[in-house]
Amino acid sequence: MLLRSQVILFAAALVVSLFVTKTGSESAAPEPRAEEQVTSTVTGQSAELSFPTVLPARRWNVPDPELSAQAAIVHSLDDDMPLYHKHLKEPRPLASLTKLLTAVAVEEDIGVGKHIPITQEAVATEGVAGDLVSGESYLAKDLLSVMLLTSSNDAAAAFEEYAGGTERFAALLNEKAVQLGLADTVVYDGSGLNDANTGTAQDMLQLAEYILKNRAGIIYGTQSPKLTVEPLNSAAAKHVYNIDPLVETPGFLGGKTGTSPQAGENLVALFTKENRRLLIVLLGSRNREADTETLLDWVGRAYEFPAGGK
Repeated sequence: MLLRSQVILFAAALVVSLFVTKTGSESAAPEPRAEEQVTSTVTGQSAELSFPTVLPARRWNVPDPELSAQAAIVHSLDDDMPLYHKHLKEPRPLASLTKLLTAVAVEEDIGVGKHIPITQEAVATEGVAGDLVSGESYLAKDLLSVMLLTSSNDAAAAFEEYAGGTERFAALLNEKAVQLGLADTVVYDGSGLNDANTGTAQDMLQLAEYILKNRAGIIYGTQSPKLTVEPLNSAAAKHVYNIDPLVETPGFLGGKTGTSPQAGENLVALFTKENRRLLIVLLGSRNREADTETLLDWVGRAYEFPAGGK
């Protein structure tokens, strides 16, 4: 009888012990599994905690700048922060800023390794920038450099011809504008000679940001004062010179100008200042050099930038 009682007591103690162990295990927080770690949806890498970036602080005792431009934007790329804007959604003629969209289409839809012939029709296009000669042939990447540094309408016309003509190329550019979300941009040629090519300062900022993220050479390749190119069918090298009047400005990282009687003076330019990359867009300026100098000086006075940058 005593033995039987001991067995019963032992069994009861075992049941109680198992119950307590199971209950304690279920109430404890489970160990995190590897697949439950926080990961970036973009890179797939484990996320790292970091302190928020200290953004530039506006000094409100400094008034807004006085500009001749009808529309303008200054945007800090490294803070993703607008520092100044004026009439950013007002459509205006783009003039040769159109060539930035042309450059994107050439790189993404034609190919920089293609051989682009220079025809008599292309050379007959308004303007002589680029010193192109009928019968020459260029790698698309070299012809792009000529087009962007000298704002060569002949080079833009050569790309139009290669793509099937002005109308077909314009259709490609408009499709590209839609893909990039340039809601107010409409173009009718690849050079900007047509003043019906219109867009907004907001669109030009968005286009420049896309280029810098995906086709950075288009802008960074325009910071040189001159470039040497050579036709594929000639050994005669050519020196092409950057017509951008801001190319010698301290901190200039590249950009594109555009000018016509109806458009006025336009500009998309990238500068480094206060350890930031600043994108400046001007449309309808009467003096883009003066307006750019005003904006760069104003940014330094109107904002307090954290030491050490972003």
